[in-house]
Amino acid sequence: MKYIKSYTEQSNFCNESIKDFLKPKSEEEIENVLKNLTPNQKILRGCEENYLWLVKRGIEEGGNPSFAQNICIWNAVIDQNAELIKLLLSDDRVLIDAIKSRDIDHFYEVAYALIKDREWLTHISDKIDELSKNK
Repeated sequence: MKYIKSYTEQSNFCNESIKDFLKPKSEEEIENVLKNLTPNQKILRGCEENYLWLVKRGIEEGGNPSFAQNICIWNAVIDQNAELIKLLLSDDRVLIDAIKSRDIDHFYEVAYALIKDREWLTHISDKIDELSKNK
């Protein structure tokens, strides 16, 4: 109780707010941060923060979405981000690594539950079968 009293006595009941200090970053500031990241770091950061645009940019710049034992698809599955799962499973590198690590069944089950595009799921299923044979 003595701490509460001392705080109120010292502050003179002044309630400071930090809302004036919390400003969103400008696009220029974001771009400056992103230009220092490697393509794989962009993919990973995009998956961690659910920024589909950043994952796409990392892949376009030559990043490998299956690096670090498919950590990106694992993040997407945990977050149940259907669009990110769809993007990552469309990449053969992710599928090949998932087949090798025997995680593909789990990824496909989650994709099946989240993604309503049955035509795309059939295409991915056929692709998995084809890649499994070539393994």
